[in-house]
Amino acid sequence: MAFFPIATVGAGRLAGRSRWSRIAAGTLYAVNPFVFNRLYAGHLALLIGYALLPFAVKSVMRSLSSPSLRWFVPALWWAALTSLSPHFAWIYGLVIWAS
Repeated sequence: MAFFPIATVGAGRLAGRSRWSRIAAGTLYAVNPFVFNRLYAGHLALLIGYALLPFAVKSVMRSLSSPSLRWFVPALWWAALTSLSPHFAWIYGLVIWAS
């Protein structure tokens, strides 16, 4: 059940702006049919990776403005997320490719 607070905080921080927009983003990210389907199927590792994905995306956004160790932290996130579920090799890979 740690998924819900982690996902809500991560999506809220990624959304930024006002308190209500952060709450709305976190709620929509954590409470949706995809999440409940994966919860029902027992894909807990995939859900933990999904909860950590906004933090990983934020690290890519920060790495674009920092010249030192530019891709080291996103590469660590990529390895960690891929170790949770192989699907994150392409999901997070698209995020890195797009940046």
